Amino acid sequence: MFDKEGRNIDAVLVAIPDHMHATAALWAMERGKHVYCEKPLTRTIAEARMLAKAADRYKVATQMGNQGYSLFGTRQAAEIIWSARSGM
Repeated sequence: MFDKEGRNIDAVLVAIPDHMHATAALWAMERGKHVYCEKPLTRTIAEARMLAKAADRYKVATQMGNQGYSLFGTRQAAEIIWSARSGM
């Protein structure tokens, strides 16, 4: 799909079998695509470090999570809680 439509793709959501998450995320980052990856992001610490370096090298935004915690309302609630802790 990247070969045919790569210039029309800005970001990739990785939600395939767990053991392939790091491989797919890295493949997308190498092509300059931003990545949202379902948990688990990686199987090993080495894979996690590799993805962190790749995100920095290719200047792409990345996020790991599960869809239940990435919803706008959940993020908004977290921001409210965090702002109360800082005395705002």
